Amino acid sequence: MKSIIITITILLCTAISTKAQSNPINIGTSLSDTIAVMQHLKKRKSEFIGKPLAIFLKEYERYLPIRFMASGETSPWIHPEGKCFVQDITICFRDYNFVMKKYKDKEGSFALRIEFMNPRVDYSTFWNQFPETMTDQEKANLIGDKYKIKDISSYLFIDKTE
Repeated sequence: MKSIIITITILLCTAISTKAQSNPINIGTSLSDTIAVMQHLKKRKSEFIGKPLAIFLKEYERYLPIRFMASGETSPWIHPEGKCFVQDITICFRDYNFVMKKYKDKEGSFALRIEFMNPRVDYSTFWNQFPETMTDQEKANLIGDKYKIKDISSYLFIDKTE
């Protein structure tokens, strides 16, 4: 009888532990939930460095959708022909209008910046590959296998000009 109780207790603890690991964060739309996701993913960023973007996006999308995507480019001043190359993307679970409103209101919106290894895709080529009807989430997923992650950082996207 004692061994049955111990076995049931072990099984129950294992089930609770597995459930806790499968969805560690209770996600809603509040700022505190967003911060929790950012901190959770930032702690795990070493798992994603050197891996295809698609692996990270799959994990990110477990918690939040991608409703906004922007790119960061290299400076035209460092290229002999003045070209800009996409070096990173910024993703956010809020849409463009919300992000821009919060930016202008100086409230900000949390976003993730994902830097790529060896950025060699021209800015125009990068953005011209997407049909106009594609959502930002579809765009991010389309490029998922094309880039490997160099670094991941989170920040508050805010206008600090006065």
